[in-house]
Amino acid sequence: MLLMPSASTSYPANSGSPDPLNEEARVQEAVSAMLASGLNTENQHYHLSISQAAIRFGVSRFIIAQRLKGISDRRTAHQHQQNLSPSQETVLVEWAKSLGRCSIPLTRITLREKVEMITGHALGDT
Repeated sequence: MLLMPSASTSYPANSGSPDPLNEEARVQEAVSAMLASGLNTENQHYHLSISQAAIRFGVSRFIIAQRLKGISDRRTAHQHQQNLSPSQETVLVEWAKSLGRCSIPLTRITLREKVEMITGHALGDT
């Protein structure tokens, strides 16, 4: 069963630093809510419009329209070009944060060595 937020539920628009993962989750919720609302038989539009979903979930109308057309977000679209999988990237970020908490400086060389250790292969020159 798909749970939809009530009509009075709204999410804050991006204020301050954007969180792309959280935003993409809200976009997916908006798309799911639109699809779950069903089509109006008179005009073949969803009962929940793109504008209404954008306001309710605090995301861009344009992004919702793109997802409805099947266009994926940048992160997903370019995932095959990444050296690290999302889970490996999470490990790397947590490691870097722990270094920062210990006041250990992070250099490009140190970061590169850690990535090579995580992936198990040498990185190409960039």
